[in-house]
Amino acid sequence: MNKYLFYVLIFLSIALAIFNLTQVNYDRLFADSNLIPLGSAIGALAALVLLLIFDTSNKIKKNLDK
Repeated sequence: MNKYLFYVLIFLSIALAIFNLTQVNYDRLFADSNLIPLGSAIGALAALVLLLIFDTSNKIKKNLDK
């Protein structure tokens, strides 16, 4: 994966998580209207974790190939 694409995807996942967390009504955290922003924020953070795992595995692969 191109490193610029990787950084753009990381930035987008962080931005999406922050945006969705601003949409949450923290006075009524478990209300039905908060399900979509909370789920989207969790999904964006999961995508971030997967991208970081992918980057780490690529670094390990490069070190093993040397």
